Amino acid sequence: MTVSTSRTQATTDIDDTGRKRTLIGAILILALVIACVVTVRLYKLAVPEQVDRDTINITASDYEQALNKWRSANVVEYEISTIMADEEVTLRVNQPENLIYVLRHYRNNEPYGAFDPNIPIMPSQFIKYKIYTVDGMFELAKQRLDFMQSLNGERIEPSEEEFDYFHDYIIQFDPSTGRPTYIADKIRTAHRLRELTWRASGVPAIEVKGFKILK
Repeated sequence: MTVSTSRTQATTDIDDTGRKRTLIGAILILALVIACVVTVRLYKLAVPEQVDRDTINITASDYEQALNKWRSANVVEYEISTIMADEEVTLRVNQPENLIYVLRHYRNNEPYGAFDPNIPIMPSQFIKYKIYTVDGMFELAKQRLDFMQSLNGERIEPSEEEFDYFHDYIIQFDPSTGRPTYIADKIRTAHRLRELTWRASGVPAIEVKGFKILK
C-alpha cells in the first residue's frame, strides 16, 4: 500500500510539473506575441501614416510668406552654422555685397581647407558654399517645391518587385525671421501589403545649428 501510494504521488508530481511547464511556456509565447503587437503599434504611432504618393510639407504660399518675412527683416550681415552629412560649416555672410567668409569648415570632425576668416571666398568657391547660406537654402527649398509641383501626381521612383518607394520632402522655417532651418528628403520603402513602412534619409539633410544677426 505504501509503495503504491508513493508511486501515485510521484506520478501526480510529474503531471503537475509538466502542466506547470506547459503553462509557463504558453504564458511566455503569449507575452512574446503581445510584445510584437505592441512594438508594431508603437512603430505605427511613431511614424506618419502611409500615403501612396510623394509628399512635401509646405505649399507655395508657405514658401512666399517665409521669404517675404526674411526679406522684410533687412538683415545686412549674419553668421550661420550648418550641418549636412559629414560637413560642418560656419559662415559669415554679407548680403548687400554678396560676400561669404568661411569661419569654420569641418569634414568628418577634422578641419577641412585653409581659410582666412577676414577674406571672402573666391568666386570659384561661391557655388560650393552658397547652399549653406540663407539664400542658398531658400533656393533649395524652391527647387524641391517646384519639382513636386511638376510631377502632376507621378511618382519620383518606380516600384521594384514587392516594394514601393515614396519621397517626403521636409522643409522648416524659423517662425521669427522666416529663414529656412531644415531641409530633408526622407524615403519611405513600403511593402505591397502596406503592413509596415521603412523610413530612411535620401539626399543628406541640411540643418542650421546656429544663427546670429550681426548687422
